[in-house]
Amino acid sequence: MGFEETYSVPKPNEIENLKIKIYHFPITKTGFNRPKLVVNSEVTDDDLFGYFEYIKQTKNVNEIAKYAKRFYQQAFELTNQNNFIRAIEKYSKAIELLPNFYEAIDNRAMTFMDIGKWEKAIEGFQQSLKVKPDGYHALFGIAVCYNQLNENDQAIDAYSKAIELDSSQYTAIDNRALIYKKLGLYDKAIQDFTKSLDLNQNGFIASLSLGQCYLILNQPENALQYLNTAHKINPNNELTIECIKIANFKIDERNKL
Repeated sequence: MGFEETYSVPKPNEIENLKIKIYHFPITKTGFNRPKLVVNSEVTDDDLFGYFEYIKQTKNVNEIAKYAKRFYQQAFELTNQNNFIRAIEKYSKAIELLPNFYEAIDNRAMTFMDIGKWEKAIEGFQQSLKVKPDGYHALFGIAVCYNQLNENDQAIDAYSKAIELDSSQYTAIDNRALIYKKLGLYDKAIQDFTKSLDLNQNGFIASLSLGQCYLILNQPENALQYLNTAHKINPNNELTIECIKIANFKIDERNKL
């Protein structure tokens, strides 16, 4: 980085107020006649703005990848520290250097989710899908965001696309089924929860939800089968215990007829 000429050697505390003449220019050790060190300060990301433009214009792939990876790792560490705003800034810098860095795009979108910026997260995941159209995590993230926004149709559509990409991911199947259950589409919910249990026999959510669906459909015997499974998985869940009581009561009442 080069600054406009000054009448005298600037003091260290005046450096940041100098006018920038050029953001990056390569020089050799002998590039100046009798150079004088004014201050030795840490190089910041902003200081490297010109250099980043230089390596992009010269297509220096190794340097671009090095700095993009560095920003990505810094962002990941900041996320673990719950410093989400700074993490988003670092992910953005990685993406500016490497626009096809879909892992950084996905992670930035997930960080927007961490702070409840659902629309921004959706934009990010959609950007990721332009780079990697078969990105399961991006589709799953979009579905979660739409679910948070109570956009049920869009959420179901995104979950369905994610399941088409990877039908072994029972969490996506569970989540779609929960939306069907919320909407009162119990047959579709039962179909999905049953698929989920085929993939994960110890699925508590699927077992409990199947029991609830069958209770609502007034099929207490079927309900009790899945509720007992849920109770074995999580014996202390109060909702499961209450649903079992209701199922047994309905069966007893039916037997009295």
